[in-house]
Amino acid sequence: PRSTPSNSSAASDVYKRQGISLFQIKVKESSPFLSKSIRESGIKEKYNGIVIAVMRGGEVIPNPDPDFVIEKGDNLLVFGKEEGIRKLEEEIT
Repeated sequence: PRSTPSNSSAASDVYKRQGISLFQIKVKESSPFLSKSIRESGIKEKYNGIVIAVMRGGEVIPNPDPDFVIEKGDNLLVFGKEEGIRKLEEEIT
């Protein structure tokens, strides 16, 4: 499987196959998820996505806890069905 770059400046496909994608989504200053935990963001429930890692600064935080708080500049690696992740992308940017 190969990457399929997205035209969006906020999200990019890292992996895509059979409707399942791994996206890297950059959290911007205007994001409604800013200062919310992964659980509070509703990424799993509302968008059917799973945050498998967070890149913050030069650090990669694998399998973040549901209580992990999202900050500006974080890059979320989110795995799920493409249509749900696209909806997430629209809201997070």
